[in-house]
Amino acid sequence: MTAFDIPADLDPIEYARKAGEMARAQVPNIESQEPATLPQLTRDDLLEMSPAEINEAHANGQFSQMLGLI
Repeated sequence: MTAFDIPADLDPIEYARKAGEMARAQVPNIESQEPATLPQLTRDDLLEMSPAEINEAHANGQFSQMLGLI
């Protein structure tokens, strides 16, 4: 961690800004990723799914699609 000089008359807001800049400089850049493409569910898929699979589909954001199949 890189240290920076803290002047005695530095107010807390300016200190927080400098600390934030220092922390931001140490974080590696993260490239954006495309969202995963989820498979389209059919009514037959829904009827064959176990409760655990239904919960997983709900967690993956497919709940509104599942409601349209009922």
